[in-house]
Amino acid sequence: MTSIWLGKVRWKLNTFTVEAEIDEDCGGVYVSEIRKLYWDNETSKIDLDVVDLIVDVATDECYNGLTAVIVASYLDSKQKGE
Repeated sequence: MTSIWLGKVRWKLNTFTVEAEIDEDCGGVYVSEIRKLYWDNETSKIDLDVVDLIVDVATDECYNGLTAVIVASYLDSKQKGE
């Protein structure tokens, strides 16, 4: 089953608004695509779209950490019924 999830995540001491394609199957839950990723800059109050930067520049370890946070936040919101 594929779902589009829109939510907020805390990662690397920052808050991001994310739109991701989440797949659930018998193997588990995983992010198949990060569609949008906005850095909520609390200082300037400007939300910056950083999805291209993260996808193009981040190491595999860094990207995997982000997707793990997205899955955890997705599962938490699903458990809460959001």
